[in-house]
Amino acid sequence: MDVARDLFADRGFKATTIRQVAIGARVTPALAHYYFADKAGLFEAVLRERIAPLLAGIEAAITDAEHDPASALARFVQQFTLLASRHPWLPQLIVRETQLLDPLTRQLQQLVAAGQASGVIRADLRAEWIVLSVLSLSAFPLARDASSVQALTLHHLAVLRDGLKAAPGSRVVAKRREIAGV
Repeated sequence: MDVARDLFADRGFKATTIRQVAIGARVTPALAHYYFADKAGLFEAVLRERIAPLLAGIEAAITDAEHDPASALARFVQQFTLLASRHPWLPQLIVRETQLLDPLTRQLQQLVAAGQASGVIRADLRAEWIVLSVLSLSAFPLARDASSVQALTLHHLAVLRDGLKAAPGSRVVAKRREIAGV
């Protein structure tokens, strides 16, 4: 399972073959096919056994802070970078297989929209782009170099704290945006 995870992270799903996984795991391709049927079955097993438990921890951290959308985004950054420091393959896999974060992406977009509606997060920014920016800030640098995780986490948190904070009177901006249909 770890060989498959590492190959999917390094090469992506499309470029990885079940034969390569079998050779790396020192088993026959027939044995790998017996247990997983095909590459999609193997990928599902890797998701279920190796990735889902990690993402569940991130989801729980976000859910604990749902009352405060800015804190939920900060918790995502903290949890993701912590996991990336412990599991260096995670950012690479996320960058290659972005759909793995779809449930978290939807959860974060809802929180950002709620924060915008309440005036906590700038309403002149698109919620989906805010989330894309947060995901990009978190995953891309760590996919290349995970040596300065703590400094990177502090940087991201400063960007979130100062860049997303709604300015006084920002409900006016939200109303203008609503009228303009943006």
